[in-house]
Amino acid sequence: MARELCKRIASTFVLDEQHVALLTDACLLRQRAEQARQQINVEGIIIPDDKGRPMQNPPCVVEQQSLALSARLRKQLDLGEE
Repeated sequence: MARELCKRIASTFVLDEQHVALLTDACLLRQRAEQARQQINVEGIIIPDDKGRPMQNPPCVVEQQSLALSARLRKQLDLGEE
């Protein structure tokens, strides 16, 4: 999904070097979020810690932070999409 989004944006807009760098970073972050989501789907949102107590699965934080930063970078691109 992230790869398709980046291809669509890159083929729709004329981007300068700075915009290409922002788009690349945003897409890599989006891809990282997708990878974290896949792990969460397998393991669950809540997992046991080393003492068996429930805790948030660490990929949840990776997903949340990656999506937030990707959105911020895409906003900096100011392409009028979304």
